[in-house]
Amino acid sequence: MHARRTKTRVDGFTYNFTWTYKLAEVPRWDVTRLEDGSGVVFEQRIKHKRWGYNLRRKIYSCGKPDKRPTLCVDLTLTNTGEAQLRTPYTSGNAFNLAAGPATGPRFAVSFNVKGSAYHYDHGKGARAFSLPMSEIANMKLHEGLGTSKITLTRALAEHEHASINLNVTNTTPAWDGRYMVTLPAAKGWNLNVRHSLWRDATARQSGFYGFNIRVARRAVAPRPFLLFDLMPGQKVDVSHRYEFEWKPVM
Repeated sequence: MHARRTKTRVDGFTYNFTWTYKLAEVPRWDVTRLEDGSGVVFEQRIKHKRWGYNLRRKIYSCGKPDKRPTLCVDLTLTNTGEAQLRTPYTSGNAFNLAAGPATGPRFAVSFNVKGSAYHYDHGKGARAFSLPMSEIANMKLHEGLGTSKITLTRALAEHEHASINLNVTNTTPAWDGRYMVTLPAAKGWNLNVRHSLWRDATARQSGFYGFNIRVARRAVAPRPFLLFDLMPGQKVDVSHRYEFEWKPVM
């Protein structure tokens, strides 16, 4: 669902989604502003031989007055082709990507995923392609249920990143894609971003594909992965909800 990209920099490092790349194929989107001014809708239609899909993404302010500021991202994917469409789906975030501080101390990720201690670290083993997460963060991960937390201990260089995978299935108790990212805001304050994920019956039936937490210099990105399995004419709906909360540094 993403355009192909050609790397413009030559520095010996592998692909990093937080870097700037030259688009080899410009994505085409129809963009519509919501009448109430609360957000925008992006729509994309692709057709190739027996394959095709319509992708609609609505991004808007969905918080209630006098409550926490909240951003929602609703996604609808429709299989418009003649063949079955089976694809993983994920949506991360990069709240410190533009003007925010580079990743470092006071950044953290909290989540409740059963068996978090039995994760797979992409920085370990014979096929390692990143730093071990334990080299850049304190990791408090539970074997059973309970709040797990990864707290960054140092700043990352431009080329550095770490990544771990956690196993998540439809049988995982009480997990709906919730996690919280903590990042430094104004002096003496942290910003907590609470994420939850709503899934329709089709998305629930296909289930989770996994849960990845990736940390780079310009992004702390927890990413729940779903598996979409759509027959011709079938669609799936999911919604991401981000609640923003400012807390004094304790």
